[in-house]
Amino acid sequence: MGPNRLESRASDFPPIPQGRGRPPPQHHRLRTGGPAVRHTDRARLGRSQISEPLLQRHPAPDTCWPTTADGVPLLAAIAVDDRVPARHRFDAMDLLFDIATVSDRHQAECWPQEPPHADPVSEDAARTAVHEHVSELLARWNHECPAVRLVLAGLAVVFPTERTLAALTPRLQSFADQYPAASDIGDYVRFVLVLAANDADATLAAVEDLTDAYWRGTARSAPPRGRALHLLQQMLAKVRTCLMP
Repeated sequence: MGPNRLESRASDFPPIPQGRGRPPPQHHRLRTGGPAVRHTDRARLGRSQISEPLLQRHPAPDTCWPTTADGVPLLAAIAVDDRVPARHRFDAMDLLFDIATVSDRHQAECWPQEPPHADPVSEDAARTAVHEHVSELLARWNHECPAVRLVLAGLAVVFPTERTLAALTPRLQSFADQYPAASDIGDYVRFVLVLAANDADATLAAVEDLTDAYWRGTARSAPPRGRALHLLQQMLAKVRTCLMP
């Protein structure tokens, strides 16, 4: 579904305006009809309504249902359909990131207590379902806009392999050159590059540095992976605001 060898060129990364803010909610339930999402549904597709059946909103936000794993293939289908607008493909991939990281993030956020609404069985099943689609999603890199590439980079470090981690540095270098440190996009890109280096000490130092400076932190005694993913999710929300207004 794309080239086996990953290529990166400066021309792949056109300039994009920066900004801060919060992502807007919206959207309508969608359904599939054959190989693609219907046009009328694509026009109404948005993150909040897609997420309703997949991540519980009441009484506990951002937790998995027993049926969350069953909805992952729909999200993956939306994410790879070129007829779906880039903003909505971003939302689908961002939600896949949320599903895949919910256990680690909540553990870090609630530490040292256990997350009160955790469903480990459903969360593990949903994470496994997302993992099954990651290679298909990453194969789209050269066909995607810069914002979608950034959420793909987030998925790559959630499910690291030697090959994908090695590819991230050249793929993200133009972003690092374009966006300075201490900016929303700059922080995200540099943090992904730290995670791609797979150095536990460097990751912990980056989490401490970034959360002290701007981002919401977690308990220092919490598991490092959960702390890192908790921070990465905050950054992805800013990526959407800056690049997909």
